[in-house]
Amino acid sequence: MALFPNVERVKYLCSCGVYLPLCKLFFCRFCQESKCRLCVQHEVDGVFCPCCMESLPISEALMKNQTCFACYTCPCCQHSLSMRATSVQIANPEDSSKPILKKVYYMGCTFCRWTTRDAGLPDKAVATQRLDQRNNTSLEHIQSVYEYYKQIGVEEKNERERQQFSKKKTYLYLKERYTRRRSTLVSKLNALDIESSPQTLKSSDLKPTDNVIETPEALPESYWTHIINISAVSTINQRLNDPEFQPMMATSMFPKSKGLSIKRLLRCKTCDHSLIKSEYMPQSIKFKLHYIALYVVPEIKLVSEPKIVSECQSEFLLAISNMQDRPVNIHLEALDIDDERVAGKCNTKLCVDSSVFQIAACDYTDVDDIQSVKEYVDDPSFIVQRKGHRVRLKASVNVPEPSSINLVAPLILHFDLVNSSLTSTGAPAVVEPANQSLLVLIDLGKTINM
Repeated sequence: MALFPNVERVKYLCSCGVYLPLCKLFFCRFCQESKCRLCVQHEVDGVFCPCCMESLPISEALMKNQTCFACYTCPCCQHSLSMRATSVQIANPEDSSKPILKKVYYMGCTFCRWTTRDAGLPDKAVATQRLDQRNNTSLEHIQSVYEYYKQIGVEEKNERERQQFSKKKTYLYLKERYTRRRSTLVSKLNALDIESSPQTLKSSDLKPTDNVIETPEALPESYWTHIINISAVSTINQRLNDPEFQPMMATSMFPKSKGLSIKRLLRCKTCDHSLIKSEYMPQSIKFKLHYIALYVVPEIKLVSEPKIVSECQSEFLLAISNMQDRPVNIHLEALDIDDERVAGKCNTKLCVDSSVFQIAACDYTDVDDIQSVKEYVDDPSFIVQRKGHRVRLKASVNVPEPSSINLVAPLILHFDLVNSSLTSTGAPAVVEPANQSLLVLIDLGKTINM
C-alpha cells in the first residue's frame, strides 16, 4: 500500500501546544499524553567513542576531556584515522652489513591519504601507543585569565550572599540575640569580606602575552609576487577545527583526538518516568524503553497529492495505520474553522464520516493479509480498502470561492487505548480501554481554479 511520503503534511497536537508529525512525538503511558522534545527532559545516559565503540563512565570521560585516547581524526578531512603497519630497515648491532627489519606503526586516512608521516611524526613501535601531545605556549596565560574570572564569579556570589544576609538581620541584632555564637558570626562575616581575602586576584596580576605586537611590520614586496602553493596551505575550516594552534601550513597539522558521543535518556517532565532508554552496549541499536507515539497513536497519511478544485466538492483518500498489538476502534470528528482550538490555524472544514470503525492489530509475522480483511464488513462509500493493519477511507472538502491559498483542515482523532502501565504493575490482567483524542491538522495543498 503506497502512501504519500511527506510526513509534514499531517501534524498532531502535542501537550505543550505545538503541532508536529507523529514520527517526532513521544507518548507517555503514565500521563496518557503526547510529548515532543521540548516536553521531555534530556539526560546523559552514557558516554562512548563512536569509532572504537568503547563505553566510558562519565567521570572518566571528564578526566579525558571528552575525547578518546585511542582514536584520532584526520586534520584534513575530519575522517577517522586507521592504524597501518609497515617494516623498516634498522642497523644490526651485531653485524652492520646485515640490516634487520623492524615492524613500526603509523596512522593514515583512507579518504584523503593523509598520514602522520606528512606531519613529521615518528613511527610507533606499538600499535596502541598514544601520539605525543603538543604543548601550547599560551596555556599559562589562558589559565591565569580563567582563574581571574573564576575569582570574579566567587566575589559576585559572596556579594549577593552578603546583601541578602544584611537585609534579613543586622550585625547588632544578631550580637544581642546570639551572644554565645559571637565568634561563629564574626568569622562568618569576615569570610564575606572580599577585600581582606589574600587569594584575591587583580587585573594587574595578569601579564600580557609575549607575542603581542603594537605596530605590525610592513609586508615585503615578495609577498605580492610570490606564487603560493595552495596544496601546502591549510584552509580556514582546517584551522578552525584546531582552534588551540590554528596551523597555517599543511605540514603543521596534527591529528586530533576523537570526540566522545553520548547516549541520551529522555524522561517525562510531568511524571518523571523514562520514555527513551537505549541498551548499555553502544553497538546495540535496540532500546530498553521506546515509547514513541508512532507505536500507540494511529497514523494518518495522505494516499496521494489531493487535487482540490474550487467551487465544487473534491474527494481524496486518507490512510490510517494501527501499530498496536491489539485491534483499535477509531472514529473521526471534523471541526469547524471557528472553533477556539484551531482559530487562526485552519481555513477549511473537512467532510468525513463520523461512524466508528475498527482496524486490525499489527502483526509482522502475518504475511497473508486476506484473512484479517474477511472479518470486517465495511461501507464502500467510506472505507475503500483494507490491508492488514491499514485502511483507506474517503474524505472530501468544499471550497466555495476561487482562491490559491494553502488549505489546512482540522480533524479530531478518537481511539481507544489500554493503559499498559496498569498491566505491568501487578493490576488485574483485564484492563478496560480508555478513550483518547488528539487534534490533527491536515495540509491539503493549494486549490485549482477552473
